[in-house]
Amino acid sequence: MRKFISVLTMALLLLPVSFISCGDDDDDNVPDTPVTDATSTDSGDELDEYSQKFVGYWKGSPSFVFYPDKRCLCTENSETTGFWGYSASTNILATTTNSWQWTITLFGDNYWAGVSVNTSTACSYTKQSDATYMECILTHKQFVSTEDPDSAFSLSKTYESGTFRNKSISTLYNMTVISNNYRYTNGGSYFYWEIDSEQSNTYTYYLLNGNRSNLSSFGEGKMVFSDPYSKNCRITFTGTINKVFTCFN
Repeated sequence: MRKFISVLTMALLLLPVSFISCGDDDDDNVPDTPVTDATSTDSGDELDEYSQKFVGYWKGSPSFVFYPDKRCLCTENSETTGFWGYSASTNILATTTNSWQWTITLFGDNYWAGVSVNTSTACSYTKQSDATYMECILTHKQFVSTEDPDSAFSLSKTYESGTFRNKSISTLYNMTVISNNYRYTNGGSYFYWEIDSEQSNTYTYYLLNGNRSNLSSFGEGKMVFSDPYSKNCRITFTGTINKVFTCFN
């Protein structure tokens, strides 16, 4: 399967495209050509320094999250996932998500612009906050314990709202726990978090249950992200959960 995905993405990257100006064609604003292109979608491959710049949550049409394990998420409508790769020799950013790909014409720390190969139209993207990106990690990845590879958890949207300590919560999440290959979702219990410090990537989490109009906490603690833009990303939980998990397995 990985071989097929890799071949597919390489084919996408090599397709001929029509170059349409999307701004000043300034080579200094486009990442230089690396020694090797990031065309493989094998998640075991490390990103080169040029591809690494695209990791994050980018707002555009459609919006995309590019993870450091070469997986991606299109956040529009039904939220579809796939793989992504960037070729600096052709300045093409390609995905296997509905075959979206772009010719990059401008690039900065918090923005990029180019031409959609799919629609031949100019486009621009802006990088979203660390907190927004880490929310996508929390809600779309499975986390494996660093101490016990058979212990993991994941979160899933309930599409339900609730009230906790007189504060309205627009989206509640179920927490699914995997232990010794046994999968368990505690229905009626929810996972919720609040930002303590975006600078230090620190959050307070709560385990909630009860009537959704007046939820109560049966567990809480802190969770801290480290290296969120790297495949070495970890989430350290203290308090009720008290474990360290890897984010990109």
